[in-house]
Amino acid sequence: MIRQAVKWMRRLRAGNQKGFTLIEMLVVISILGILAAVVTIGTVGAIGTAQARADDAEKNTVQLALDTMGTELALQPSQLCPNTVATTNNMAAFPVGAEHALYPRYLRSPQFTHRSYKCDSSGTVSPG
Repeated sequence: MIRQAVKWMRRLRAGNQKGFTLIEMLVVISILGILAAVVTIGTVGAIGTAQARADDAEKNTVQLALDTMGTELALQPSQLCPNTVATTNNMAAFPVGAEHALYPRYLRSPQFTHRSYKCDSSGTVSPG
């Protein structure tokens, strides 16, 4: 009787192998989880690097606009940024106010930058 049951189970199992076992499913899911973790970690690093590069590019753009304004108006760096301590992200008021502002003549867009900036008496722009 037991022998017949074993034979019947073997036949049933051999002819009905259409799905995956639980172990196979767990292995596949764990591999997908590991791949997702690797991609996420790589993406986070890339986002941080991209943000740092964007900040550097924005600072360089503001510095170039300030240098251009100084050249066109024949102003010395000490005249461009006379004792400015305050920081701003409003380029319509940078470096010293609306009289000589970078926006809209020297910076086309946007009027507001992502970071705040200040400049020293040597005409160097730095993040605030």
